[in-house]
Amino acid sequence: MTTETDLPAGLVKAVGSFTIYETAALREAMVSAFDGPEGLILDLGGVTECDAAGVQLICSARLTARKTGKTFHVQAVSNAVVQAMEGVGLDPFDILNP
Repeated sequence: MTTETDLPAGLVKAVGSFTIYETAALREAMVSAFDGPEGLILDLGGVTECDAAGVQLICSARLTARKTGKTFHVQAVSNAVVQAMEGVGLDPFDILNP
């Protein structure tokens, strides 16, 4: 995971696994991004494994953005994320697009 906080919206780049084992660290990075003036840009293009916990964190970020009036934008999505969303019965288009 990499983060850039010098942008108006913080960029969090998830790489590798986006599972229950990594969600605590990713959540902290995402919360820090939401502390910025605009919100969060999430890059999921490098994710090789995703489970329901990763999907839940993405959905939580979307809800946080709506509640706080901040930006939440996903700039890249790997196949692993799409498959995890579909696996839990969600439409990736509905979750990943504003």
